[in-house]
Amino acid sequence: MVIKSSTSAASSESFTKSKSSSPSSSAIPSIKLSSMNSVFEQIKQADKKLDTILSKQALALKLERKSGIKKTQMVYGLAALLGVFVLYRFATNFVISVVLLAYPLILSLEAVEGHDKTKDAHILSYWSIIAIIQLTESIFPFVRRAVPFYNLLKLALAVYLYLPQTKVIIFSFKNDLF
Repeated sequence: MVIKSSTSAASSESFTKSKSSSPSSSAIPSIKLSSMNSVFEQIKQADKKLDTILSKQALALKLERKSGIKKTQMVYGLAALLGVFVLYRFATNFVISVVLLAYPLILSLEAVEGHDKTKDAHILSYWSIIAIIQLTESIFPFVRRAVPFYNLLKLALAVYLYLPQTKVIIFSFKNDLF
């Protein structure tokens, strides 16, 4: 990116005048979009190359036919899953915090902006249950050590609770289970 800076108001005016007067002027900021386009082209080429490689694999073709998901998307999904696994293995508390807070926070903001009472009840119930879990952890810290795979269970429970397809939270509160 080539941008000439100006230090005074007069030079700023001359910059805007020269910008509108002559397209070949050296004072016009030029943004090299060609470098961004080349990055996208490289990504597209890598995607095509991966598709070509996967087209030679019988298992990939069979999975694509049966699932309806592109071969490359399956590979990207597996890579993302592997990345999440590595993060979970080596950065457990960070991953759990992101999963427990980030997506539900987005859902909360959508609920505040929207007018759907069901979504509001769902996300408020989620936050209530997560608060109970966090409070229980702080009062009884030995539970984390006593229960095998506690963090994984907590992560699975949180994902299960905030998925809109489950509606388990609303059911449990309507029927006074909590």
